[in-house]
Amino acid sequence: RKNAEEEKKAAAKRKEEEAIKKKEQEQKQKEEAAKQKKDLEEKRRQEQRSTLAIRRVIQKVRLASPETFAEVQKELQEILEVELENTGSQKERIKEESGKGLEQATKRIDSIKEQRQKELDKKEAEEKKRLEQQARTDELLKELSDLVDAAEASIERLKELSAPLCDKIEDSVKEVEACALAVEEAGTDAKSATKACTDFILVKGNDIKDPASSPLVPGIQTPGASDTKQALGKLLQRIN
Repeated sequence: RKNAEEEKKAAAKRKEEEAIKKKEQEQKQKEEAAKQKKDLEEKRRQEQRSTLAIRRVIQKVRLASPETFAEVQKELQEILEVELENTGSQKERIKEESGKGLEQATKRIDSIKEQRQKELDKKEAEEKKRLEQQARTDELLKELSDLVDAAEASIERLKELSAPLCDKIEDSVKEVEACALAVEEAGTDAKSATKACTDFILVKGNDIKDPASSPLVPGIQTPGASDTKQALGKLLQRIN
């Protein structure tokens, strides 16, 4: 009977120990499951952080200018080296996005550079044309100025020759006729010189213009006019 009681006590003790052991195992399993869940959530959060960080730089690459492209391209390479492995299931997708982002940015930068070069070429061509026009205008103004000087000189000579006619009443007819002939010749010269000026304006007037502007003829000096307009206006006043 004593042995039976001892066996009964022993069995009860074993049962209690098994229950405790089972409880401890269940608790350990719960803790491991909780830890796995926590680790998984942390991994997902890290994937999201890494994915977002890389996508921010991809966006910077897409919007880069020719001046900043090399810098942000380097930044993308660096962040991929650090964060790509942390993107988990998004890794391949992120690699694809970064590749497309670089490709789009490269095409965009090339397009911007091409457009800038076209604008630069256009400006250089316009500047060359402006300088050529300015040189042509200066040449024509100089030519017209010489013609006006010659016309004014002819008119002054005509005046000088005409003045003595009034004093030659006492002189012989031959002397008066000679003086009149000289005046007539001077008058013809003056008319020819003046006509040369007006013909010049008619033929070449449209070529006298401010660079990148419309022809100045007929030109009138106006407040704030350019040097070319002012110079032409003065010459036209002298002709008239």
